[in-house]
Amino acid sequence: MSFIRRLVQMLVGNPNSGGNSGDVGIYHYIKLKRTGRVVKVRVNRNNDLTQEDEGSGFFATKVVAFSYDRAEVTFHYDSNKRLVNSEIEGGTLVDEDAYEEDQAAHAAS
Repeated sequence: MSFIRRLVQMLVGNPNSGGNSGDVGIYHYIKLKRTGRVVKVRVNRNNDLTQEDEGSGFFATKVVAFSYDRAEVTFHYDSNKRLVNSEIEGGTLVDEDAYEEDQAAHAAS
């Protein structure tokens, strides 16, 4: 039974810790052009990143969708997996505060 418990902890984190200490995600927030909604995008550091041809960093491509709105995003990271640049068609990169405001505004309706 302890093997299964350890496997679950590796995959989803420790449910008793109350946090995401094992989360390997990099989070970005995209404001979609047509609807104006802000969507949280998760990039997995271990699975979603592809090394650039020059070997100088990484990139990840995502399609973000909400209702009938969508954006295509390519994130570029340095060798330490910090965001350097983003190319977004159909939206704009915003901060977490904009996401929280969007969530609060739409939770009341």
